[in-house]
Amino acid sequence: MGGGISVESAQKVLAPTAAKRAGTHRRRVKKGSNDYMQLILERFDKSKTGSLMRAEVKELCTTIMNEVTPLLGKQRGCSL
Repeated sequence: MGGGISVESAQKVLAPTAAKRAGTHRRRVKKGSNDYMQLILERFDKSKTGSLMRAEVKELCTTIMNEVTPLLGKQRGCSL
């Protein structure tokens, strides 16, 4: 009864498109995060090893707290 499409048929038709779209989104997000990581390494990797040592991570965290945190308060309209 009813001329509707079955769930199995719908999955066969829709799943490839959804998977393709999700894969494109993942690649785009990954590329963006790789670019961001490259910027972080250029700025904070003083030892030029391609990874951050403990002191470099501490410097990164301190910089984030000093540069980004005050901006968050201004966005919300806080007057602290």
